[in-house]
Amino acid sequence: MNNRQAYCNAPLSSNSARAGFSLLELMMATCIGLLGLSAAMSMASWQIRSTHNQQMISEATAVGQEQLEVFDQMAFSDIVAGMAEIDEFQLKWTVSDVDRCKVVRVSIHWGEQRKKQQLVLSSLYAESAVNGYVYTK
Repeated sequence: MNNRQAYCNAPLSSNSARAGFSLLELMMATCIGLLGLSAAMSMASWQIRSTHNQQMISEATAVGQEQLEVFDQMAFSDIVAGMAEIDEFQLKWTVSDVDRCKVVRVSIHWGEQRKKQQLVLSSLYAESAVNGYVYTK
């Protein structure tokens, strides 16, 4: 018998029997990998929604501030309650008279009916006795 035949007919040692992965080990590794991948995808999806939400809040804040700046240019007596729609934002402002001042509260609404969101900005306006200009605080 030559060396080649002796090698092929030799009983398997414990090291050579464990040389590969079993089907169970491969299935477990695949499941763990898929679990990690789905968690990463879920976090990415959450991050995208969160970024969009923050962008909408920033845009709503800018729209509300622009409306408050409109009041800065108005005569004190012309500042009254009202509403408007700018892009996907609905604005509603209320005016309250307090001690010769006006408190203006601008509510900005946006989003779908189920996920309606709101941002509220307030400003205080006082009439100047000297020249009639509006001062804000």
